[in-house]
Parts: sequence; structure tokens; C-alpha cells
Amino acid sequence: MLYNYQFVTTYTFYNKSLYLNNPISCQYSYEKEKEEKEEEEEKEEEEEEEKEDDYELSDTDEDFTSKYLYDTELLHAFDMIHYDANILSDKIFNLYNYLKSNRENYPDIDKLLQIANDVSIKYILRSDEFNGFMILFAFDYFHITHLCICDIFNEDAFEIITKNNLEFLMKNISL
Repeated sequence: MLYNYQFVTTYTFYNKSLYLNNPISCQYSYEKEKEEKEEEEEKEEEEEEEKEDDYELSDTDEDFTSKYLYDTELLHAFDMIHYDANILSDKIFNLYNYLKSNRENYPDIDKLLQIANDVSIKYILRSDEFNGFMILFAFDYFHITHLCICDIFNEDAFEIITKNNLEFLMKNISL
């Protein structure tokens, strides 16, 4: 398997700086906040009557959870069991070559690779499409890059990246 696109990344749900930069967790956040407001009013009355020691995740716990899930989900995307930087790099390189060689089959690959090139200019100060593509798998961008790749490989989406996903990727990278 070249790339596992049949799952949703969840590490952004546990990272306050990222969850609003993902269309899925953003929608989840909106629905969750709405539910919480409704429940909050009910719970205020109950909390006054009962004082319980509930454990809530601290920021440190959430960061650890988010980073652990990122590592796990990145390995899952490339069908790996253990982290090996060389193997992961090779798998990303193979995915890059596959996408590059299938530009005519997938209309939006050029858009994704152009974003990768722009990212390389932003971070390594030179035009290098492959290194930019590697950067798209970093913690801050993987959740959206994954959605874009899922759109490309998903036959039901007609191999077109959802405009919303591309916009979220460009916004997150600040291009």
C-alpha cells in the first residue's frame, strides 16, 4: 500500500492551536461548543450541589496526547509499525513520485505540489518541490495534507481536492 487514506486524523482534536485549522475538527469544535453551552447551564446547578474531583486533561497531557496520536497516525498513513526516519522518507518520496507521475490522472495534484513548492520557498528559502512535500507531513500540516491526499485517492471525490481542504492548507501555511 502506497498510502492509507481510509482514516481521519484525530491529533488536532487534542491540540488547541490546531483544531480550528482543520475542517473536520473545526466542525466538531463548533458542535461541541454548542452542546457544551447547553450542558453547562444544566451542570452549573448540579455542580453547586455536588463537588467532585473530576480529572481534566491539562495542556501538557493534551500536547502529549496530540503528539502521540500524530506519530501513530503518520505511521498508519504509510502502513508502518515502528518509526524509522529513512523508511518514512522513502515512503514519502515514493508517494511524491507517484503523484508527480500521475498528474494527468488527478487534476489537483499540481495544486498540491505548487503548495509544496511554496512551502519550500518559505521554509528553506529555495524552490524544492520534494522537500516542500516532506514539510507537508510535519505536525502542523499533516492533518490537512492527509485530507488533500484522501481527496485525490478517493474515487467518489473524482480525484479532485475539495476546495475547502486546499484553502485550509494554504491558510494554515499562510501562503
